[in-house]
Amino acid sequence: MSSLDFTVLEGLRTTDRQRKLLAQGATKTLNSRHITGHAVDLAPLIDGKVSWDWPLYHRLAKIVKAAAADENVPITWGGDWRTFKDGPHWELNWKSYPKGK
Repeated sequence: MSSLDFTVLEGLRTTDRQRKLLAQGATKTLNSRHITGHAVDLAPLIDGKVSWDWPLYHRLAKIVKAAAADENVPITWGGDWRTFKDGPHWELNWKSYPKGK
């Protein structure tokens, strides 16, 4: 389904790891969906290497959103957030997948 190679950077995360990312400025919260297993970070690959080029994340977003729609799984992309854009971040919708479920 994807014309763009991509990889999983990180899925389930410990609270300690989340604290370290907060200290580094890589996240803005300790209430991350990664801690509950409801989030994943994906990155496009160019010539087998992770790319941080934003246009590629928009391209990947179309692919992931289409796959989620095909499977009827509501998701949220960090690149759509108004503040602290997070291109690699994908999470299951809070309403459909509450914390602990």
